[in-house]
Amino acid sequence: MNQIIKAQCLVLLILSVLNAVVSWAYLDYEAPCSPSDTENVCDPSKFLKCIDNTCLCNGTMVWDVKNVERCGLKLGQVCPIYPSFRGPFCYGTAVCKESDGHLQQGICTCVSPDEPSPNGEYCIHLAHNVGEYCTQHYVTCSTTDRLICSGTQCTCESGWLVNGTVCMAGFNSTCKVGSELPIETCRSNNLLKCNPETERCECSRGTDHIWHENTKICLTKAGATCEHDDFHHYECIEKASCRTGPNGLGRICTCNKYHHPSPDGTECVQDPVERILAPGELCDPENLVEVCNYAKDNVCSCPNKNFTCSCDCEKPFLINSKGECPAGFEAPCENLPNSPINLTCNEEAYLKCHQIGENSTCGCDSPLSQFYDRVLKTCQLRVGQECDPSPDKISCPETSICRKTDGDITRCWCEHSYKPSEDERRCYYTYSATQLPHGAACQEWNYLEFCPKSWNLFCVNGTCQCPEVAAEAVTDHIRGDIDIVG
Repeated sequence: MNQIIKAQCLVLLILSVLNAVVSWAYLDYEAPCSPSDTENVCDPSKFLKCIDNTCLCNGTMVWDVKNVERCGLKLGQVCPIYPSFRGPFCYGTAVCKESDGHLQQGICTCVSPDEPSPNGEYCIHLAHNVGEYCTQHYVTCSTTDRLICSGTQCTCESGWLVNGTVCMAGFNSTCKVGSELPIETCRSNNLLKCNPETERCECSRGTDHIWHENTKICLTKAGATCEHDDFHHYECIEKASCRTGPNGLGRICTCNKYHHPSPDGTECVQDPVERILAPGELCDPENLVEVCNYAKDNVCSCPNKNFTCSCDCEKPFLINSKGECPAGFEAPCENLPNSPINLTCNEEAYLKCHQIGENSTCGCDSPLSQFYDRVLKTCQLRVGQECDPSPDKISCPETSICRKTDGDITRCWCEHSYKPSEDERRCYYTYSATQLPHGAACQEWNYLEFCPKSWNLFCVNGTCQCPEVAAEAVTDHIRGDIDIVG
């Protein structure tokens, strides 16, 4: 029984300790603190202590002012050799060296060629290699080795090229023929050599080469040979490739299609435009002499790799019959005075500018009676809405027709045996429609009860009739009109 009580007490003790740990808030360097505050404590993982109501390093340590990571032990301080992963650690580049045969403790010491700083707190380190960290205030990149501190690491100064951990002379940098120092040796991998007369690095192939600053390499000019051996070729200038020359004689740097070399061969110039393609005309994105009308915002659009490309507007613009690119469906538009957006909606697609909150976008004039067809790229009337069959008016969905229903009203209406979908955007076939027999009463607009044309029956004067009778009825109607006029 006592054992059970002891176990329960131990569990409660552990839970209370965990709750206390979870409630702690660790404070960073120089944050205000209070020695009596057990919930807001200086971060122990950074070896901070609450000194004079401020989180600071104790007298044996110094704060890493640039990395802002933790307190580090000053030179000469006792440091842990084992377990070393827990810290505290020696500040900067100092190392914990074993002292007096002690296996667990050592002394923070500078390792040659590093030297102690004048105040004796840290080591002064001169970095000689590319990639060494230089964020600490006690580390200096060696200018003799042409190093500078860039970001957090030492790298080569302008004009010198990185070669592993050392810097080598780049294009037009000073060099010495036969020197064994990397900084005085031109980097051959970049196709550079040292000119003994000028003592400057230049391209190894003379006038056939040109230095490319972005890629840091000598490139072969257009028209110059690029053959190096059976497997390797010199790299050509931009927009040129190493191709077999005329009559199959060697390989030379040749400008790509729709480009021609400049007189000095240092660049490939785009050929002038020969023809501006019309909207909807087929195009090739790589053809630079037959192009879409960029002045009207036309681009060569390829909706799908399996389809051909044609001149169209970039999204969200929508091309019109004039080849212009006004704003398309859901595109920003201008609706308010002094609006920063100067876009008009495509009126040929029956789009209008609507303000929704603070934004204005293009949409159909009446969303309740119209909808936007993303395939046809235009607004259309919903099934059942009044319509005008004139070609310049907004049209009905493709699956319906504009015709008279009851009375003289014309509506977007489904054809016989088709009925409207729930969203009224189309008509679909229904098997519930009734085909009326000869002589039955009918209504021309009723798509659920109709005279089947497959039987040669037509709805005339409210009755399903044969074509001959229907024709006579129409003739009699015309004669009656003539008699009235007479």
